[in-house]
Amino acid sequence: MMLGAVAWAAAALYGLQALFAHFAWLYLVFRIAGGLFLIWLAVMIWRHARDPLPEIAAPAAGGDGRIFVRALLLQLSNPKIMVFFGSIFLSILPQDLPGWMQAAVLALVAFDEFTWFALLALMFSGNTARAFYRRAKFWLDRIMGGALALLGLRLALSTR
Repeated sequence: MMLGAVAWAAAALYGLQALFAHFAWLYLVFRIAGGLFLIWLAVMIWRHARDPLPEIAAPAAGGDGRIFVRALLLQLSNPKIMVFFGSIFLSILPQDLPGWMQAAVLALVAFDEFTWFALLALMFSGNTARAFYRRAKFWLDRIMGGALALLGLRLALSTR
């Protein structure tokens, strides 16, 4: 999952920067579209905050290599991740990002994704944590939805 997210983040980081260097108007379009996407994502999270958690599926068949490939393909088949990273990058990062900072951003994405999915696997493999999340899901989803909505508004309305 981490490698797929880093691939999409790199595509968002390098592809968008090259396009914006040539087409200044495209930056405005992507900034507004990215802000609207984050607001839409926030609304979806907010609306589905009361939805129950899905039940845990049986372990995937196959060895570790097969599971790795399935997870990677799952992550790569979701271009919304690139739109998400593009939206975040547009709202936070300067347009003329130096190379060392681009590498640091991708390393941070890798660390964040690895840590997130490792924590999810560890935390939700136990019944106690899963039961706690079931109780807290509504408020956690509402807080995350609110944060994404604010970030989307900032992005769409910013003048830089």
